[in-house]
Amino acid sequence: MVTGRVNAYDQNLQAQITLQVFGKGKRSAQLDAVVDTGFTEYLTMPVELIGELMLTLVSIREFTLANGAIHSFETFAGEVDWGGNARQVEILASDGDPLVGMAMLRDHDLHVRTIPKGPVTIIPVDRLTQLANQLNRPANHASTRSATTTSAFRLEGPSLRKRPRTSSTPQRAR
Repeated sequence: MVTGRVNAYDQNLQAQITLQVFGKGKRSAQLDAVVDTGFTEYLTMPVELIGELMLTLVSIREFTLANGAIHSFETFAGEVDWGGNARQVEILASDGDPLVGMAMLRDHDLHVRTIPKGPVTIIPVDRLTQLANQLNRPANHASTRSATTTSAFRLEGPSLRKRPRTSSTPQRAR
């Protein structure tokens, strides 16, 4: 499990985790990285830190940024402590703050209590299944619903009210 906190910068809330990154020899660095679900790769790090860790250049790749601009990034091979396990990842050199992207979160559940100093928890999906089994309930609550009825929420005034909704998916006769 990987944990962190929600930080508030200029009224913006950011889910942030602390990672240990390993380089050549016994070089390592601890860094705070923002979880960015719009970033498809593993991790970005400042060029200076990549140099200090003496990471190995793998390639130069082009990426399309959120604003539509195409930018070339140097990519490096690195190792990260991810929940107590060493994980080989591709690290993009960047001028900005470190980011953790969706490739790093693959096969994990991300839980964020979106308030200042709220907890950030990243749990492997298989671990969630184990925890659900220990509690003796299904890990996937959607699978326990009726085939013809699901729950939905409808916004009415300042509150959310639960109402039943009939599925529009045709059901086969048995």
